[in-house]
Amino acid sequence: MTDFYAYWREELVNPGCNARDTDRRDLAGFYRMNAAKTKPDYPVAMWMNADDTLLLLKIGRQKPIEQKTDKFWDFEGSGWFHCVAVEHAEYLKAFETGEWSDGKPARKVEKVVEPPKEPEPAPAPQEVANAPSVRVPGVPVAAGDNGGPPLGHDIAEQVKAENALLRTLTAKPVTDKDTAEKVGECVNRLRALKSRGEKEHEVAKKPWLEGGRIVDAAFNPSIKAAADGIKLGADKVTNFLKAEQARLEAIAIEEAAVKQAELNRRAKEQAELTATPIEEIEVKQVQPKQVLAKVGGAAGRSLTANQRRYYKAQITDFYALLDALKDEPGIREAVEVLAHRLANTKDATIPAGMKVVEDRHEEAA
Repeated sequence: MTDFYAYWREELVNPGCNARDTDRRDLAGFYRMNAAKTKPDYPVAMWMNADDTLLLLKIGRQKPIEQKTDKFWDFEGSGWFHCVAVEHAEYLKAFETGEWSDGKPARKVEKVVEPPKEPEPAPAPQEVANAPSVRVPGVPVAAGDNGGPPLGHDIAEQVKAENALLRTLTAKPVTDKDTAEKVGECVNRLRALKSRGEKEHEVAKKPWLEGGRIVDAAFNPSIKAAADGIKLGADKVTNFLKAEQARLEAIAIEEAAVKQAELNRRAKEQAELTATPIEEIEVKQVQPKQVLAKVGGAAGRSLTANQRRYYKAQITDFYALLDALKDEPGIREAVEVLAHRLANTKDATIPAGMKVVEDRHEEAA
């Protein structure tokens, strides 16, 4: 008897162990369809129909969708790739309460529409500005008031300090990992300040559109300064990563060449000991290991070089390529092997550039 829940059970034990692009029929189970932070993660259930011939799919509180329909195929091509297996109890909690155990919504929050209210007249800007006790987002405290520092002052000071540190760290090209790490940490802190400035900017500006110009003047310079600092630091770290990536790749290529030379040497010895033609001995081709230069930041982010891609050669002019590579390690060794083979082949035509000489070996008494 087929266990139509086998795929789901395997995913519960080892998440991500199975491919989503699969022809397996045992997909029945309970899943969480992950979405963006601002959208709900819908609970998903799949089970077999009455005669065990087709899967049925239920997303959130929608009506069940039968397999081999357009809606089901749409799910297979998009939402299914974002599903993770969950316990049945967790699925029921999300379905019944509209919320997962970690607090993420499992359905859209229904908006309560209230009847419109008569708008209250906005206070005159000078009245608000002259009232020390009023701390309304969007209206800065006037000079001399005791209500606190000017709007945006805290972020401006922090951005100023981070950019000062960044200028010190990047006064010269970044050439070591320790400095690159510190620059990366500055970039991450500036990213956080930039994000915070943008959010507080919106909060401060929304209730008092009349004060939009004042709010822009308070926050935009800090946001731009943070963005400039991010670009400066990221460019410096990127230049370091490119150089570091090239260095690591050169080491990997050199290590692969050493391993390949050793394998070729062993194959040659085996051929001589067993009197086997060298071409009949299989020699593994060593590929350089993939490496990736990386610098981590204090906020948990990291800056990395682009993943190296490996390619294969397509020879378009053999003789021109041979001439270009004639001084490369391994070429002479390969030619010597072919020459020895010709020297020991009866009636072989001996090409220019070599001659056959007798190789005397004294036999043991």
